[in-house]
Amino acid sequence: FAAVKAGLQQDWLGHMRSLLGQIRGQVILLWIADAMPPQPDDPFDLVFNPMMIDAQMIAALAQRNTRVVYAIPTDEARAMGLEGMFFDPSELPVAASLPGPLIHREICNALLPHLHDLLAPPAPSTAGPRDMT
Repeated sequence: FAAVKAGLQQDWLGHMRSLLGQIRGQVILLWIADAMPPQPDDPFDLVFNPMMIDAQMIAALAQRNTRVVYAIPTDEARAMGLEGMFFDPSELPVAASLPGPLIHREICNALLPHLHDLLAPPAPSTAGPRDMT
């Protein structure tokens, strides 16, 4: 299994590097999960982490003009369930599998400072006027 795991991880990293290499400018890589990515030596829970992505893999991607933002929903947000969601009763099974409004707010709050940094206009130059003589 170790050889299969290593092969899948290398394949995922290769595809992600290829994808990120095609994007011009800065990239925000968003990790949304119930926990931080595991360390490489941690046992894998294939239910929680079916792609077997670990912290070292994320760190390898962060070296390419990429910011990593971790959005780990709080227990309070997860406990809200469907509260605040609007959906047709026939959509209940799908709605129940999606993050609720408070989880979305927490993700937004995690992303917002990074988006402000990337989208902020350049700071005005503090250099004095040039001598044109």
